[in-house]
Amino acid sequence: MDFATGIVFVLVTTFALSYGWGMRGLLVGGEKGAMVPGAMLGIMLAWFSGSEVVRENYWFLTAAGLMAMTFGGTETYGETIGMTLHRERETYNPVKGYGGLALKGALWFSVAAGFVGMTFGAMTGEIYKWYDIVALFVAMPLLQEIGYRIFNTPYDKQAKKFPKIFFSLTRREEWGRNVFVLLEIAVLAAVRGDWLTLIMAAAGAISGAIGWIVAMRFYVLSAYPMKNSKWFFGILSKKKLIEGWKTMEFTLGAFGGLGISLCWWICFGMVEERTAVIERNGGVWSAFGESDIIGSVAVTACMVMLLAMNIWQYYKYYKKQKVNTFIYDLLERPLYCNIPLALVMLGSAFSARIMSFFMLFFAMALKCAYDRFVNFKTVRIWQAVLTLCSVAVFVGDILLGGYSIFATWFVCTVPYLALDLVHFFRPESLAVMKERKAKGESALRIFGIVFIWFTVQIIVLNIIGLKLF
Repeated sequence: MDFATGIVFVLVTTFALSYGWGMRGLLVGGEKGAMVPGAMLGIMLAWFSGSEVVRENYWFLTAAGLMAMTFGGTETYGETIGMTLHRERETYNPVKGYGGLALKGALWFSVAAGFVGMTFGAMTGEIYKWYDIVALFVAMPLLQEIGYRIFNTPYDKQAKKFPKIFFSLTRREEWGRNVFVLLEIAVLAAVRGDWLTLIMAAAGAISGAIGWIVAMRFYVLSAYPMKNSKWFFGILSKKKLIEGWKTMEFTLGAFGGLGISLCWWICFGMVEERTAVIERNGGVWSAFGESDIIGSVAVTACMVMLLAMNIWQYYKYYKKQKVNTFIYDLLERPLYCNIPLALVMLGSAFSARIMSFFMLFFAMALKCAYDRFVNFKTVRIWQAVLTLCSVAVFVGDILLGGYSIFATWFVCTVPYLALDLVHFFRPESLAVMKERKAKGESALRIFGIVFIWFTVQIIVLNIIGLKLF
């Protein structure tokens, strides 16, 4: 990769993940919201792999990035942020807060980068054996539970029993699970001599840790004046036009994209070694051979079960019955992450295609239809339309043999913002905005500068996408 190409690659990846992380917290949130920056990372790494074969099969790295980024979504961090931000509270402890964010950021991005690197190695068919990947995912639930029990128990907020290291008082933490996932990645990569994966995981850890410290510092500077009584962001902070939480998210995403893309560029010699093997093989290795029936059936079953679980959750909500979200998450996560990721790493092209474009649309559709829009009077219409559209997108993937790289890039942008604007401008919100306007608040403050910045980002990203792809 020459210098000019490398600069473009790093700048676009940094900008894309900055947007992706901001969007993660806007519409979907949680683990599935992290699919957007993960997919955009995978797209950039595939496109700048220097290989036409990898570009044509971009969905492998896209799907890997999408699912790998969800692991960090299990890490609650709202109260950890509060330790660094709320100076008036007893829980204010900036040293512990910044330390907790650095730890969680390191785990989040190192696991994501590690899995993408490992998937790239698996695509060659030479670095990993099929039983390596099977063993990795079979052992994962047990190892995650061990990590959780070592680092995140005991937890009983009523009895005030907490783990030795904790960063949240009222929320159950699970970052110990990712400690052991990262350990699994590191051990397997070391055993197989996959230095690219180890280096990428390290780059993700460094950029994630530093990124969250810097991002949180910006959040604090947007909330409080400096010692000289001036505001770091000037009039934007003074008039409360800038949203500190979003500033934090945009910054964290940018650091993650910067660190991982720089690593890819610096280690491009290793990247070329792997692409040479893939091209020599005439394509991506698959443990399933020419037949992909197992992967096709398994990933389709996962998608059907995800839809059924979301409908069930909505039914419980509609009947005003309590849903055990902790158990629900434990059952749901393997369906949209562990099982499909294992299939992708085993070379299932169908699984990789479904877990790129379709999953980006599906996660958005499920969130809106069965969660975000449940208080809409027209919720049944939304449910019907978004569910039928999901089915159409799934069938379209089968008929077309996969969607284009630009289509996947596009679905990360305009549809996500459009559906969030539907929720933002619902009648209840408009009534509140009208009241705030009557009290003299400016339209810019009510609407927020965030949507303006999102619009700018989306326009720029799609122009870049049209030029690149």
